[in-house]
Amino acid sequence: MTKAELLAKIKQAKAEQWRELDLSNQGIKELPPEIGQLTTLQSLGLWDNQLSTLPPEIGQLTALQSLLLGGNQLSALPPEIGQLTALQSLDLKKNQLSTLPPEIEQLTALQSLSLWSNQLSTLPPEIGQLTALQSLELGDNKLSTLPPEIGQLTALQSLELWDNKLSTLPPEIGQLTALQSLVLWGNQLSILPPRIGQLTALQSLYIWGNQLSTLPSEIGQLTALESLYLGDNQFSTLPSEIWQLTALQSLDLGNNQLSTLPPEIGQLTALQSIDLMGNQLSTLPSEIVQLTALQSLDLKNNQLSRLPPEIGKLSNLLVLDVRENPASFPAKFAHLNCQKEGIYIAKHIPQLPEEILSKSFWEIEQYVRDMQAAEALPLNEAKLILVGEGAVGKTCVVNRLIHNAYQVPEKTEGIDRHQWDDLIINSQKVRLNVWDFGGQEVLHATHQFFLTKRSLYVLVLDARRGEQESRLEYWLKLIQSFGGNSPILIAINKTDQEHRLTLNKIHWLYVICSG
Repeated sequence: MTKAELLAKIKQAKAEQWRELDLSNQGIKELPPEIGQLTTLQSLGLWDNQLSTLPPEIGQLTALQSLLLGGNQLSALPPEIGQLTALQSLDLKKNQLSTLPPEIEQLTALQSLSLWSNQLSTLPPEIGQLTALQSLELGDNKLSTLPPEIGQLTALQSLELWDNKLSTLPPEIGQLTALQSLVLWGNQLSILPPRIGQLTALQSLYIWGNQLSTLPSEIGQLTALESLYLGDNQFSTLPSEIWQLTALQSLDLGNNQLSTLPPEIGQLTALQSIDLMGNQLSTLPSEIVQLTALQSLDLKNNQLSRLPPEIGKLSNLLVLDVRENPASFPAKFAHLNCQKEGIYIAKHIPQLPEEILSKSFWEIEQYVRDMQAAEALPLNEAKLILVGEGAVGKTCVVNRLIHNAYQVPEKTEGIDRHQWDDLIINSQKVRLNVWDFGGQEVLHATHQFFLTKRSLYVLVLDARRGEQESRLEYWLKLIQSFGGNSPILIAINKTDQEHRLTLNKIHWLYVICSG
């Protein structure tokens, strides 16, 4: 957006007394002073531009309730920002702010403040004046400490401090009694203050990727906690109080130094997901059978020589991962099928695609849960891929199949895609996505990127060419390499002309494509 276009937009907004103005992703490098004339604005979107400064006139927008400035190049805020006393939401993420002005304390109506992905090394004590704040996002900065005044934000429900340099938390953190979510992953915490036990409304606590080897016993007071993420720390044992958290639904203990689990783990009867990967577990307690709500269990990369037979009684288990353990496990459990070596999925779940099974446990688990949550509807789509040498008539075959018409096609350069929408199979309408590959030798190297499993292949041959000239073996092996066990139809073209091609031991289909 040019400066003239921007001024015209501001002029129009002023004349029509707009309440909302979205100027996001317009390449704006500078805001003109005229922006201050839009005194009726309640929402201003300037996301993803190239702003490095804000004009002082921004402070004249006293009716503004929402200001979106994320994804710019701001290194400082003008003191006039404090005049926006009606502001409820301020988005400043993904900028270059290293400090906040003291005048921020005047934004007493602010409920949401997003500052993640900046360069903040400190927070001003004035942050404590934002007593209406419910959400504060400070992830991906350079904070090494938090001011004690953080404890004054008693309305705060969500606090994100991920990926900073925090080695300690101030005791005042315990005053945030309305807090429901606390995100601390990717810091340098070696201890948690005992006052964390005062956060009795806390439902989610994310502390993975720190340097914790112990937890305060007060952790047991967080009886509303549903998600606890302690992975990638240095725990060799866990405090007994952790087993008092009977509301826990998700527990991450992965990549620690645990060699045993106590029988008390069986008290966490609400657990639906537990991550124990990357530890040193050689056995599991039989009490694991008490986790009757358990849906996913990650035991990858431990020292397990066997699994307790009781694990077969966990009838709600959807995903079990025992890869990278020294023992071989049975091919089947009571309610599970082995879909890939070491990965067991509930029998009532359809076979998962290979590309899903090759992903991380979390991604597999999420895929299975999404399948469970979603209504099962047939996709009714398939992929039809035509391959073969150049000038054998692949495009001609496509035209005959889709349009039942013959026309002399131009040579296909690269790949053409078509949709065949008129198929009815078992009274269901089915769409075929047809991929027509050019046959030039230079294109063969790209086949590996497009030939996929679970597709229908049509190998088009020219009846006037012999089997060697048609490179039949080459194409069949290529399809098998990238398409696995996908079905292959052989389409022999131009059969009304001189016929040199003979095929042995192959089920083949004539598709005559002649004028």
